[in-house]
Amino acid sequence: MVIDGITIRGSDLVPVWFEGYRIHFPSHLTDIAGFTGKDQNKCLLWAFGPSRYRLFSKQPTDGQTDILKIAEAFRRAGEPADFLAYSNDDQAAIRARLIECIVSRQGDGGWRVNFPEAVMLLASEREEPKFVFVVSVAGYIEFWFPDRLRKAMSAPPSNILL
Repeated sequence: MVIDGITIRGSDLVPVWFEGYRIHFPSHLTDIAGFTGKDQNKCLLWAFGPSRYRLFSKQPTDGQTDILKIAEAFRRAGEPADFLAYSNDDQAAIRARLIECIVSRQGDGGWRVNFPEAVMLLASEREEPKFVFVVSVAGYIEFWFPDRLRKAMSAPPSNILL
């Protein structure tokens, strides 16, 4: 679809149903995710909130300095410290925001993401996770649970475009 000369890919928002704790990747997003011939990839899910996750591999590439900062903060928050360390803010939640997952190749050439149980339990209490929306954002793959995406989309477009 083209709007005012800008190409908008209608397929950037794809609902994908869970099979247990797994979802199959939409094939057109595989290149964005950067998965190649391996059978399994250990990856990380970064929780932007309880129902929005960004997928990235454990090997940051050039220009991904935010990932390196996150990894360092994750490491520091896990080190032994005084009893009240990290007690005045939610910064310690960085230990919960970085979640390991496995992305594996299927026989048909497709890929699937295995969501850890913790991710499923963090989904909105109002809905049992049956599917997620898969979206391409900033060159990464993101997974949005429906309730979170509904809330994000409720902002007036004028707030987004200003």
